[in-house]
Amino acid sequence: MIDNSIILAGLIVSGVACQWLSWFTRIPAILFLLFLGIAVGPVFGVLHAETLLGESFFPFVSLGVAVILFEGSLSLNLREIQHIGKVIRNLVTIGCVVTAVLSCLLAGLLTDIPWGLAAVFGAIMTVSGPAVITPMLRTIRPTPRVGRILKWEGILIDPIGATLTVLVYEFIQSYYGGHSDFGAVALVFLKICGIGILSGFTFGYGYGWLLKRHLIPEFIQNTTSLGLVFLVFAGSNAIEHESGLLSVTVMGLVLGNMRGVDLRMMLHFKESLSMLLISSLFILLASRLDLNAFLELGWRGALLLILIQFVIRPLTVWLCTLKADLNKGEKVLLSWITPRGVVAAAVSSLIALRLEELGMHQAPMLVSLTFLVIIGTVTFECLTARTVAKKFDAMEPESRGILIAGANPVARAVAEVLKKNNFRVLLGDDSRAEVKEAQMAGLDSYYGNLISEHANTNLDLIGYGRFFALTPEREVNHLACTHFALEFGKAHVYCVSTESKKIKTSQKRDVLHHYRGFTLFGEKITYAKLASLLASGAKFRSTKLSDGFTLEDLQEEHQGVLLLFAISPKGDLQIFVDKGSMKPLSGWTIISLVQSPDEAEATKMEIVD
Repeated sequence: MIDNSIILAGLIVSGVACQWLSWFTRIPAILFLLFLGIAVGPVFGVLHAETLLGESFFPFVSLGVAVILFEGSLSLNLREIQHIGKVIRNLVTIGCVVTAVLSCLLAGLLTDIPWGLAAVFGAIMTVSGPAVITPMLRTIRPTPRVGRILKWEGILIDPIGATLTVLVYEFIQSYYGGHSDFGAVALVFLKICGIGILSGFTFGYGYGWLLKRHLIPEFIQNTTSLGLVFLVFAGSNAIEHESGLLSVTVMGLVLGNMRGVDLRMMLHFKESLSMLLISSLFILLASRLDLNAFLELGWRGALLLILIQFVIRPLTVWLCTLKADLNKGEKVLLSWITPRGVVAAAVSSLIALRLEELGMHQAPMLVSLTFLVIIGTVTFECLTARTVAKKFDAMEPESRGILIAGANPVARAVAEVLKKNNFRVLLGDDSRAEVKEAQMAGLDSYYGNLISEHANTNLDLIGYGRFFALTPEREVNHLACTHFALEFGKAHVYCVSTESKKIKTSQKRDVLHHYRGFTLFGEKITYAKLASLLASGAKFRSTKLSDGFTLEDLQEEHQGVLLLFAISPKGDLQIFVDKGSMKPLSGWTIISLVQSPDEAEATKMEIVD
């Protein structure tokens, strides 16, 4: 028998491996996690969730879902719903009711499941959740409106759907007890809403108040917020069962929209933690599937899945977006994406156990039907949603754009040559005169500080994937690089050198390369050098390499050439920096700055991809 510590380690490592495989193949990780869980569970019998975690299994799942919901709601910006608020409201109200009723009717008519279980199944079908939606959006990259609608719907519908499921369960429980007390069910609903909203708002506002006044040191903010999520979730559930999900959602929503609270470090930590939890939970829950009961559903189950995917969801989206400012492609993509995930699997498993204890021997069918929909929607949508988004023009543009800090002559010159080579460029500067010069040159520009709250709220960075810090101020460049490393990743952040090669800065004063990304064009090519060369008449030149004219030939022909960019035959932009390994070959285009021979100096550089 395999030791539990090895199984736990394998669970985490395999989850990370699935995330990497998702990045490599551009297929949502949920698909790999789901089938891995089935493989190690019912197929090969390596993983037994209840044996591994014992009585802590469902508490672990519940706490994991709470963290995922909190992280998702923390990133919800109320300003985003200015134009899509009505659609979101309709989806979590009208859409929720339509989905629940139609799913219940279809399950009762098409399968042998009792109507009581069909009602529970209908309630569970309203849930999707950020654990499934977020990884899919990261891979599919839908248009901003579709992405925001799906994100908001996925986060808000989880506590609503879970509450609806609990209400249906309470009614069934009272019915099997010999009476059907609608008043008791209504009281449960009011308690869940009251406790969830009150506790979520109180703790969210209170924690934000402490953060604004710097009463919690930064080094324990992440662990404090995690502990608070656990406390609010468990405390709310202790007062009224299933109110915890609503509590943590409201808490994250309140905290995430408080002015003056810096949540960047917390969001970064929670995103990593959520990814780890999503990976673990999907494998654990999928490993519990009863394959025999699942296969017994046969063609009736398959028909139910098809109707949920191609009839109920499109009908729901059509009703909820009748007067919305959405084009056909965006509506099609909204109709296409409706996966079920962790919350549906966890709630169905828990409710089935409780109903079985009440004497409903067909309760395990609830789990089988739920997993049928989970597997079907996740598999189908993961494999097809990106193609549908591309076909109906509902995708973001590729992240080929470059955001540049600075609208000075050097930044403008670099932006112009990139624009001529079909790259999207946006300049940002707090100098009105420099921004005006950029606009007169036909360059997209933003007037203001790129790392200000105004820029964070109003600057649309969709389609931008790299950042260049091109100002003469060293500290400004490094601060901007540190900020945008979280947005674009450290590998896509570049900072121009502002130090003379004759001056050796103290290692204590220098900003770590880890934070400021690559040095743009290499350490020897400083901002002052670029400005001087441009002022003295140096020109940008685009040269296409061939078998008869190599990079070495270009450097020999122009002794004073400075190599800046390389564009591959596929149109990918690469930057010349120190200590690199990329070697442009025939078919590549080299963008260089050619200077007069008397001003040229030896500038030998290596290249990085």
